[in-house]
Amino acid sequence: MKDILIRSLKKIHHSIPPQIRIIYMLVIDLARKFRYYILPLYIYEGEEKAGGAPLKIAYLGWDSRIAVYFSERFLKEKYYTHKKNMVLVWNVYKHFKKNREDCDLVIVETNNFTENFAAKREGFVLPRWFEMRIHTDEFNNKLKKSDVARRIRKHSLSYEKRYTIDDFRLFYHRMYIPFIKGRHRESAVLSDYKYLQRRFKNSGVHIGFIIKDGNPVAGSFTEIKDKNYRLTGMGVLDGRDDIMRMGVSGAIYYFEVRDCIEKGIESISIGGTSPFITDGLTQFKLSLGGQAEDIKFFIKQYEWFLFLKDSSALRNILKSNPFIHKINNHFYISVFVESAEYENKDDFIRFIKHTGCRNTKGTIINCLDNPEKIIKWIKEEGYQDIQVSRFNIEI
Repeated sequence: MKDILIRSLKKIHHSIPPQIRIIYMLVIDLARKFRYYILPLYIYEGEEKAGGAPLKIAYLGWDSRIAVYFSERFLKEKYYTHKKNMVLVWNVYKHFKKNREDCDLVIVETNNFTENFAAKREGFVLPRWFEMRIHTDEFNNKLKKSDVARRIRKHSLSYEKRYTIDDFRLFYHRMYIPFIKGRHRESAVLSDYKYLQRRFKNSGVHIGFIIKDGNPVAGSFTEIKDKNYRLTGMGVLDGRDDIMRMGVSGAIYYFEVRDCIEKGIESISIGGTSPFITDGLTQFKLSLGGQAEDIKFFIKQYEWFLFLKDSSALRNILKSNPFIHKINNHFYISVFVESAEYENKDDFIRFIKHTGCRNTKGTIINCLDNPEKIIKWIKEEGYQDIQVSRFNIEI
């Protein structure tokens, strides 16, 4: 039924004279932008993942996939949701200042049209996704210390570039879709088939297949333009765990980077990832030597985080989820700690090193208690790009 409706709308669209079509498309585009200023409010509540304390999240936005991502990241599996009302984006701060709705955390969808309303207030502005890049020589050196090459040899994996539409279909339907849906479920953000198909027709685009026993078992959608090399998407045949365990993800990066080195390309974009440093995909890309792309490459879709209540649940979330956020057109890493939990400086410094991401402006350590000990340790270690301050949670 949905496909029939879409075909009917397309037919109507193309039957309208071009001059009128331009006008009504402008109206539709304006209406699409206007809805970002009036946001539906949803409440998600359940038990916080790390400690099991009650947690209530207010989410304002239209994209349910983003809401599901945050809910599944912060809440245990059985959580409840209900819709409240509509809130104007410029009234969000005032709304929750007056009416906290007994929530711990507020997350607000913003973009380049509405981000200024967040920038003028308290809280943190996180990119929905951000791009990572690896330097080919550095990655090649890392391979010598990793087991990627060993696993390629062990499982007799090889690599082939393919260019036909049948190869694209195999990649999209049998690898990309099941892999992304299996990893992200309801929060999966999938590139449209026709959109990728159009890009596949451009010069410099190929499907890179990992071959096992003569058959493709994993692959990547790769775009090369001049000296810009980007892994736009990747997938595993039918999303199978047994294939993943062969190390096909590492093999994709291994062969693509080797291709870059042969072409004299110094770096490769390895696609988008979560702003949470402890996210599994983010950690994997950091382990490859990934660093944040320049700010101009960040997708202009942001989430504004406001903290309403100094609860044990919210403290657990903040301490478990260091993140990248935006301040004055630069990106920083924010880490939340309770200094009382660290008796040993070495343990603390190891934790801080684990939360790093290169090519950001610096790290901000937000102490939820007395920061003096942390300030002393950071000074002793000689860190110049780390700020430490006391942080009060409630707005």
